[in-house]
Amino acid sequence: MDKDEILKKSRQENRNGDERVKLESDKASTFGMVGMALVFFALFLIRFFRDGEAAYDLFAVFFSFFAFSGIYRAVKLKGWQNILNAVLYSVAAVLWFMLYIWKG
Repeated sequence: MDKDEILKKSRQENRNGDERVKLESDKASTFGMVGMALVFFALFLIRFFRDGEAAYDLFAVFFSFFAFSGIYRAVKLKGWQNILNAVLYSVAAVLWFMLYIWKG
């Protein structure tokens, strides 16, 4: 294979983006999710122990992240586990949101 054929094959394989960029993007998403979870738990603990308030809104936001992430994964990757996760997280997010509206 000459240089042009190798370059053409490489471009074809990486037409949807560089594998390293995809991997780092996935790691960044995971890192962001962990950071969000830590901030969520800190806010929840402050609100619950210091203020004595329920945190329905925080739970609605927290579970909606997992719901939308799960929906995307279920659409792209299929599989019953992904669909089940998407449904369960979506139900949880809706229930927390409804509790927030109802009990405020």
